[in-house]
Amino acid sequence: MSADKQTERFQQPLKQWIKCSVWSLIYILFIVWVGNFWWLLGLPLIVDAFISHYIPWTWWKKSKNKAVLSIMGWVDAIVFALVAVYFINTFLFQNYQIPSSSLEKSLLVGDFLFVSKASYGPRVPNTPLAFPLVQHTFPLLNCKSFIKNLSGIIIV
Repeated sequence: MSADKQTERFQQPLKQWIKCSVWSLIYILFIVWVGNFWWLLGLPLIVDAFISHYIPWTWWKKSKNKAVLSIMGWVDAIVFALVAVYFINTFLFQNYQIPSSSLEKSLLVGDFLFVSKASYGPRVPNTPLAFPLVQHTFPLLNCKSFIKNLSGIIIV
């Protein structure tokens, strides 16, 4: 790619630079709140989405095929919803069902709670590999939804 083409990518209106700056600041404040600075590696994705546009995020919107437009529109909406719900459940609040009788005097087994995670501060999940949007067991399979130790998994 020529040098002119590369400099053109960064010549965006001031409005785009302001949006990029605001979202970058929000993202950095979130990272400081969580305390996991590895997430700073995601900062170039924000710059790309607002400024450079190296990654064609919306390639499907230029398609003339109505089936592709329809299917990818649904996929886009579903992925956004799942990411938003997963983020909210992980860091802000979550519904929870009482699994055992340890609190029998005040809460019964099977009671539902609405837990505010933001009031206790952010915590990254303890298990390195877990199925998203379920608590500790799969609803119908009745087995664990997470793996505590990755040493038993061989990745090829």
